[in-house]
Amino acid sequence: MIKYIFSTSEGKLYKQNEEEIKNGESEVWIMNREEFKALEGGYPHKKALNQSLFSIRYCKAEIFGNCIQGVMKIPFEKNEKSQLEFGFYLIKNKLIFIGEGNRLQSVLERADENLTGKASLRMLLLTVFEVLIENDIIFLLKIEDKFSSAEEELLKNKSKNFYEKLIFYRKRLSSLHSYYGQLENIGYMMQSDLTGETDENEKELWRLYTNRTERLHNYVDVLRENLLELRELYQYQNDLRQNQIMTFLTVVTTIFLPLTLIVGWYGMNFTDMLAFKTSWGYPLVCIASVVIVIAEIIYFKKKKML
Repeated sequence: MIKYIFSTSEGKLYKQNEEEIKNGESEVWIMNREEFKALEGGYPHKKALNQSLFSIRYCKAEIFGNCIQGVMKIPFEKNEKSQLEFGFYLIKNKLIFIGEGNRLQSVLERADENLTGKASLRMLLLTVFEVLIENDIIFLLKIEDKFSSAEEELLKNKSKNFYEKLIFYRKRLSSLHSYYGQLENIGYMMQSDLTGETDENEKELWRLYTNRTERLHNYVDVLRENLLELRELYQYQNDLRQNQIMTFLTVVTTIFLPLTLIVGWYGMNFTDMLAFKTSWGYPLVCIASVVIVIAEIIYFKKKKML
């Protein structure tokens, strides 16, 4: 377990040993699920949070009269190569984060750097949420750049395993779309819980956070539309390629159709057929076949079918 003292007057975290923590001061704890489950004392609705921590599937916040609790699940695409999952529990002068200690400590320290001046524990929680999405616009821009590169490769017929890439990005964007929608709902819930003139500044900051998650949510919608257009372009390219192949096969069949007719005709072996018994009959048929093939090739090239 990692324990901090949070100075509400300064908006700063101070790491303290357990014996140095004084009653009545704002505290911030980081612990794992087993440590949270073993906590004793007045922690209302702790059982509900324990159940949510057992299998975190999405982000949510629950506001009760005496505490605020919830869970967060950050998609793996945004957080190195593994998901960041944790729970939070806010009650009076105590904020508890439940999850992987080292990673949560890193997030908390970054949030501490962003805080300036007087701040409540709820403000600290808000800053943690903001840290989790602070570079998301850059992350989404990189995805958009990859779409542009994929489109250029597709137009140059250099893209390999393109359909697999489409499926990969469709799943990724679907995950991000749900994620930002959940953060947006959390922002609205926290805004609705703040009342009174003393909370106006904090309420405004939660409103800004909600607006930011909404913009990210909308941006993902735009990326999903771009992905759909990319898929349609891929389908168009495939259809065009198939049409070209079918056209080529049709032209080849048409070129050799007259030759098939000649072969079939002279294969009847009637004695009175033209040039059947003459020495120049075979060369004549060969020359006629070559002329027909050349004439057809010239014709189809003029029609741009070859």
